[in-house]
Amino acid sequence: MSFFKDWRYLIEFSYRDGLVSHLELARLTQMRQKRIALLVDLLRNIPDDVVCSFRDRLIEKGVHTKGGKYFDLLTHLARAVSDADKLGLIQKKRRLNVLDLGTGCGYFPLVCRHVGHSVSAIDKQQGKYGYAREKLSIDAVQWEITSQNPLPKFEQCFDLVTAFQPVFFLYRSGHYGDLWNSEEWENFFSNLKGTICLNGKFYLGANNTSSVNPRSVLAMRRHFKKKGGKRISDGWMFEKNSL
Repeated sequence: MSFFKDWRYLIEFSYRDGLVSHLELARLTQMRQKRIALLVDLLRNIPDDVVCSFRDRLIEKGVHTKGGKYFDLLTHLARAVSDADKLGLIQKKRRLNVLDLGTGCGYFPLVCRHVGHSVSAIDKQQGKYGYAREKLSIDAVQWEITSQNPLPKFEQCFDLVTAFQPVFFLYRSGHYGDLWNSEEWENFFSNLKGTICLNGKFYLGANNTSSVNPRSVLAMRRHFKKKGGKRISDGWMFEKNSL
């Protein structure tokens, strides 16, 4: 019975938002009870004034603009819950140290924190994302990721490092659309490895590479496979010892 009550709550929430369709919501949650229950619990724990401020931003900036679409609270939280579930974080038996690269509005750290994990985040800008993170009480270190210097210094190691829809590897010599080559990926992996705990992992999500030279994309995927990366969802998972 609680499943239907939770689903009804999400439908009513989506009507108030007027953004996400019921089919899209079903696709994001895959109608899994634990995902829906967690999503409802998250939404109920976000203060009403924060929910209203996100809706105001959507109206002000526009639903389909870069400045507005990230304030579609229900859609992005549903996606973050789905990502956390795919990575096995929702029912993890022990508390993990998680680091989210390019965290944006901080939806994924919000989910991780809500289910009991310790989470850190970095992003290269404040801007529109900073406003959202402040409202959601997500702290992020301002940092621009490069292959030579991917992370700031942290006092602890991380059990899981994530990067969802990253763009840092799409810039080479400051030019957008030139993918990192194998040498740059090796520099990145080598520097990242020291931040990951003994049995830790790195998840690299997919991003739109339709405007990139297909040969470069194929070379990158071959390099990941050679490194021992495994396909998970629409991204790659690397064990620490494979980096």
